[in-house]
Amino acid sequence: MQNKAAVLAFAAAVFFRLSAVFGAVFSPDFVSARETAAAASREAEQAADKIWKYEMEQAGASDYEEYLSAGLVPYAGEGTEWLFICLTQWKPELDFGEYDRALDEYLEENGTLKPVDYQRIALAKSAIGTDREWIINAIREYTGQGGIMSNIYGLILADSGDYIPRSERLLLASELVKMQLPDGGFVLNGQYSDTDVTAMALQALAPYKNEYGDEIERALLRLSELQKDDGGFASYGTENSESSAQVLMALCALDIDYANDERFIKNSVTIWDALCEYECEDGGFSHTKGGMVNGMATAQVLAAAVCLNRYLEGGGFIYDFKNNGGAGEEAPTLSENETESRTETETETESAPSKPSADGDFSVKITGALIKTVIICVTVLGALVALAVMLARRRLNKFKALWIILPAVLLIAVTAFSRIETRDEHYAASYSEGEVSTYISVTGCDGEILSRREIKTEPGETAFGQLKRALAAERINLDYGGNAMLGNIYVRGIGGLSEFDYGSLSGWTYRVNGEYPDKSCASCILSEGDYVEWIYTKDGQKEGGS
Repeated sequence: MQNKAAVLAFAAAVFFRLSAVFGAVFSPDFVSARETAAAASREAEQAADKIWKYEMEQAGASDYEEYLSAGLVPYAGEGTEWLFICLTQWKPELDFGEYDRALDEYLEENGTLKPVDYQRIALAKSAIGTDREWIINAIREYTGQGGIMSNIYGLILADSGDYIPRSERLLLASELVKMQLPDGGFVLNGQYSDTDVTAMALQALAPYKNEYGDEIERALLRLSELQKDDGGFASYGTENSESSAQVLMALCALDIDYANDERFIKNSVTIWDALCEYECEDGGFSHTKGGMVNGMATAQVLAAAVCLNRYLEGGGFIYDFKNNGGAGEEAPTLSENETESRTETETETESAPSKPSADGDFSVKITGALIKTVIICVTVLGALVALAVMLARRRLNKFKALWIILPAVLLIAVTAFSRIETRDEHYAASYSEGEVSTYISVTGCDGEILSRREIKTEPGETAFGQLKRALAAERINLDYGGNAMLGNIYVRGIGGLSEFDYGSLSGWTYRVNGEYPDKSCASCILSEGDYVEWIYTKDGQKEGGS
């Protein structure tokens, strides 16, 4: 009898336990949360589909395969990697070999790049699981070698696949944590945290919640404080779509429900709600509310939409490629001596982790000096051949020899004293960092060419010098006339947009801290904190004035 009672008691306990479980699963609150997540996933999917349609229209493509070939491959290595990564997650069934080969060609043709450029390209390769050893080399060579962004990109790249041991990844994470500001955030330069950099740092640190939970919580609190009353975010004083997109991706990486976490809901408005306010009629997204379609803004919102959809569907973070071919055996841990040797090498030089060619490891870097040498050698050789031919035909005399030698000597002299440089050398010579923090933005007739950013200038530097630095850093062409020494520079064109392109009164103007100076940009001396805006006008009118 006692045994029967025990069995009945056990059965009753199991019954009530199962009732509680099923009751919770089918409770109105649970069903509501599940329906909300499903609706958010559909909304993110629809938003991404709409952006993809816009991107394909811009590329003149009718489907994803054609878009990959016409809209991405020709620009491989030049920044399309973010769109490419989104496409690998959205349409993994496509053949991405053509883009991978285009990246290889870009690396071979462009010499030494910035650390973050290598890391961006490596992340694209990680998305399709190619060139594992090259990626490992890029992680170890360039993480921390190009400012905080190289720390962030390097850590994201290292965790995108099992490329290096976790012990090494933890060291990279610890270096990034050291850059956290007292207010809890992160920034490129300065004392106050920036939304975008903080959000991207959180994306990189997400796999290390157990080790750096307190630091992550401080950064999240700072982002919550930076959120605007309308649910959006700003960077360098300007509320924009890219900042909100990066924060949303950070929450996905950290497994935080953006729709229900009160820290990131302001006046009942979520980050996604705020982000949708930047959508333009044709499917693209603007940098600022009410603005025109901006390529960078559209790409980052697309990444956020793909990331959110993937997260809500249980697919993991957008930069986690371990199931895409990026996983595999970890690279061997570096010994202490190897680590010290690598550090010394990084200090002495920033050699590129260039891919070996099919014929071996030998490669020649094209430089201005090499071009001059080739011209001189060809000239000398041509003159010698001409003299030899004339001599062989017995037609050579002093007069004819003089007519061969003099032009050759003249060409050699002109070449020797001319400044010949490659595109990379030109921008490298123009770009360097000073000590004074100033800010700049460049806005064309169809949107921003250069979003507001900090530029380190030298004391006493002019607005023209600042413009050259900013454009050189992004490899944007600058056309101007006049003489900087005389202070009479006139900017004719920026990024291919020139005066008179939109009529006889169109052209470039600039203002400093909201005021239009009555002098040339080469005579306008900047001070700490000055903000220079370059604006293209179609009718000669100044924004906010006559």
